[in-house]
Amino acid sequence: MSDETFRLLTSSDALDAYLVGLGGLLLLGLLALLGRRPGFAGGVVLSASAVIALAWTYRVPAEVVAGLGVLALGGLVPVRSPWLAMALSVPGATVVGAAFLDSPHPELVVFVVAGTVVLGGLVARFDRYDGPVAGMTLLVISFVGVLLVVPDTDQVIVVAAAAAPLLIVGYPLRLARIGPGGAQAATGLLLWSVAVGGVARAAALISGAAALGLLIADPLFRRSSAGGSDRSPLPLVAMQALICVLLALAMSLFPGRPVVVAVVSAGLLLAAGMSAQRI
Repeated sequence: MSDETFRLLTSSDALDAYLVGLGGLLLLGLLALLGRRPGFAGGVVLSASAVIALAWTYRVPAEVVAGLGVLALGGLVPVRSPWLAMALSVPGATVVGAAFLDSPHPELVVFVVAGTVVLGGLVARFDRYDGPVAGMTLLVISFVGVLLVVPDTDQVIVVAAAAAPLLIVGYPLRLARIGPGGAQAATGLLLWSVAVGGVARAAALISGAAALGLLIADPLFRRSSAGGSDRSPLPLVAMQALICVLLALAMSLFPGRPVVVAVVSAGLLLAAGMSAQRI
C-alpha cells in the first residue's frame, strides 16, 4: 500500500466513514438487544453504511443508490431456486451497471451487471449454508482486498472504511448473516467499487472480483447443502485474508498483464475452494 493510500486511510473522509460503519454496527447490536435479531440484515446494513459515507464526500450516482435498493428488496422475495434468485437480481444489477453508460468504458456495464448476478448468487449460496456465520467477516475482508488491488483508491477507501467496523458482525459476534438481498447488494457495491477504482484496467477488474475469495469459491465446490455447520471460522478468515494479500502481490508484480493475473486469481480460488471442503 502506497504512502498516498495510507494518508487517505487516515483522512477525515475515511474517519467519517468509520463512524458511519460504527453506527451500522451499533444498529445491529441494538436490534439484537431488543430481541429482534437481525440475522439476515448484515449485507444491507453494510451497503447502506457505505452509500451514506460516500454521499458525505462524493456524488453517488442515483443509479447506484436505486440499484442497490432494488437488489436489497429482491432478497425479500422468498424463493428456493438459486436460479430464480439470480434472475430476480437482474433488474437491480442492470440499474447499478447503468451508472457507467456514459463513461468512456461502457464495457463496465457488463462487468457490473453480469458480476452482480452471477457472483452475487454465489455469495448468497455461501451465506445460506454458512454454519460458522463467518460470511460478514469474509465480506469485509473482500472490500479491504479491493482496496489493495485497484489503482484509484479515493472512493474505494471510503467504502472499505465504512465496512471495516462490521468485521466482527460475523465472527466472533455471530450477530448477522449477509442475507440474500444483502448478498446481491453488497456484491453490486463491491463490483461498482472495483469498476470505479480499477480505471477499466483488466487486471484490476479481475483481481478485484476475485477478492470475494471463499464467498464465491466455496459454493462452487460444495457438493451438497448439508454440512459445514461444524467448520471453524478462523481458518476461513485466515484463508480469505491470504487470498487478498496474494492478489495484491500479483497486481504489484503484473499490473499490466491481465492474463497472468487471471491465472493467479483462478488458481487461488481453486485452491481455496478445495481447501475449504476439508475444514
